[in-house]
Amino acid sequence: MEIDGEQRPQLLGSGLPRWAYVAVLGASVALFLVWNGLLWNAPPGASHVTRFAVSYLAVPALAAAALLALRGFSWTKLGTATGTIWAIKLLVTAVLYLAIAGGTATHLEPAAVPASAVGPRAPAGAASAAYVAATGSFAAGSVRGTVRIGAVPLVGAAVYLDAPRPGSPTRAPRAAELVLREGRYLSPLVVALAADSLAVVSFDDALHTVHLRAGGRKLGNQPLRRAPAPGASARTALSMPAPGVYDVGCDAHADEGTRLLVVDHPYVAITEAGGAFALDGVPAGDATLVVVAPAGAPAIAARRTVHVEPGKTVDVVVVDAETNLTTTEMTAR
Repeated sequence: MEIDGEQRPQLLGSGLPRWAYVAVLGASVALFLVWNGLLWNAPPGASHVTRFAVSYLAVPALAAAALLALRGFSWTKLGTATGTIWAIKLLVTAVLYLAIAGGTATHLEPAAVPASAVGPRAPAGAASAAYVAATGSFAAGSVRGTVRIGAVPLVGAAVYLDAPRPGSPTRAPRAAELVLREGRYLSPLVVALAADSLAVVSFDDALHTVHLRAGGRKLGNQPLRRAPAPGASARTALSMPAPGVYDVGCDAHADEGTRLLVVDHPYVAITEAGGAFALDGVPAGDATLVVVAPAGAPAIAARRTVHVEPGKTVDVVVVDAETNLTTTEMTAR
């Protein structure tokens, strides 16, 4: 690189001398550390999307300013400087992020079904014992019922057993997917087994994040891969959280969301037409039903304990008026 008739060394073909190159890199890393608050003081679950975006976008602007000041600007040099600084910055900030902010947005904390998600009878912060299948035959019955909000049947809600007795084995693990298209999740409620793999499949060429919350607590935040072309999709793998109810949102789009229910047993059903559901092979004895509404529906989340007799069916009508459980009618046959 020649400036004022003097040949000066440039770093990595960027057109920048070493001091200018390091200055741009250092400034971008500094922005990453301090933008919108000090990284090491960020609360658990904090989003860092803006921090990442600002620190990366600063690189081409600073590199262009340095090249212009040194009277060595060209688009080729700007592209080389930006690309190589981004590559080095990625390594530096990744190490700093894991060392300083580990747990603020990369770790999904185990979470029990929160009290706000299952009604006032649930003890706050109480975790259910891990499910164990029966080792042999067991006495069992069935539970049939409907779920309503007032007089309106609730379709697409999940009804599951909380901490069931040893019973049927769980199904084989499979892939659970949250599918995102045009800024909307295709299903307002996704049910997964704790042993399943979990991923978000996005058909959007836009910046989205997946942010999990339980009981008002932010548990994890992760940017999603963009679809590479129209009609194509990109898959972002997630860690499956512990059994519980999770609201899934996006930091960039307030109206984008779904609900995730994770269970570790086979006793879960989705309400169909008329709000009907059925659970078979339920171990005899007391069984606690939990109802969780899909995202977008009123926040019904009811619990009720029923008594299951061997070889018989319990018919249950769960009615929720203005989100407060009012009646449960049961007959055994």
